[in-house]
Order: sequence, then structure tokens, then C-alpha cells
Amino acid sequence: QSPDAATQGALAHSLEGLTTTLSAHLDDEERLVVPLAAVTMTQDEWNAIGEHARSSIPQEQIFLVFGMLLEPLDDDDRAFMLAPLPPPVRELWTTMGEPGWQQYSAQLRAA
Repeated sequence: QSPDAATQGALAHSLEGLTTTLSAHLDDEERLVVPLAAVTMTQDEWNAIGEHARSSIPQEQIFLVFGMLLEPLDDDDRAFMLAPLPPPVRELWTTMGEPGWQQYSAQLRAA
């Protein structure tokens, strides 16, 4: 309600703590859960999880979320994420989504 240097610092500190905790959780998930899911779930079940996750994202924010997902990935993982996109969707990402994400992230980082 009152953004200033003190609240900015407190928010940054809280976000750093969240990032540390979330990163550890996601690392564990990749190391422990994904391999287990690979041998216990069908492809249809795995696809249903992804569809459920996508359905909870408002359409007007889909490119923003996709940009957040792609940003930390290396080139191989980014190519893997982009590969299944139909060509028109990939073109939309390239021409509208990615530039929008770059602008948003630049504004966010400048604040």
C-alpha cells in the first residue's frame, strides 16, 4: 500500500527466500517425482496434468507464463518446450509472446 525503499527491500528479501525454497522443491521434484511418474503414469495421465495446469492460466496471461517458464531454460530445454507447438502458435510466440515477455521482464527488472 505504500511502496518505498523499505518495502521494496522487504519484498526483495521475501522473494529471495521464496526463490531459494521453491528452487529446492523443484530440484527435488525433478530428481524424485518425475522419474517415478515416468514409470507409473500413462502418457494420457501425464498429458491431463499439463492440460489441467494450462486450463488454470487466464488466456491473456498465457504468453507471460510461457515466458517465465522458458527464461531459466538452456537452449536444448527451450527447443524441447517449443518443439510440440503447432507452427501458428510458435509464430505467435515469436512475433507477439516473446517480445511481450521481454518488455514485461525488462520493466519488472527496472522497477
